[in-house]
Amino acid sequence: MYLAIISTFSFIVFICTLYPDFHGPKFRKIRGTLFLILGVSTSIPIFHLAFFGKYVSGFENKPHLIFWYIGGIVYVLGGLFFVSRIPEKYIPNKFDFCFHSHNNLHICVLLAFVFHFLGALDSYYYRQNNQCPV
Repeated sequence: MYLAIISTFSFIVFICTLYPDFHGPKFRKIRGTLFLILGVSTSIPIFHLAFFGKYVSGFENKPHLIFWYIGGIVYVLGGLFFVSRIPEKYIPNKFDFCFHSHNNLHICVLLAFVFHFLGALDSYYYRQNNQCPV
């Protein structure tokens, strides 16, 4: 079910990015919103584990999900920077080459990747040290 949801959102974003007009400033907010929805849709399994994992035998001591949460927050912040055009909106012509909203988006995506990688490592070590509950 989770794979179907994430795949559907991924397909929608993929199809939208094929249209050349979609890359212009006219569709910037829609483009940013689609990427944010795609990112948030990937967090659904993590929230499911966080809220309902205690009802599954063996997940009482689930892995620390803080890395996944921080990664998601950083990803969403990057998307919000991109959509709202912070900082060039407030200080014009100062961020033309470095640290404009698009660069900040990519920096946030890389930071989110690092946090998600740490979360995946934590989950891996958790599974190595604990028996599978199924």
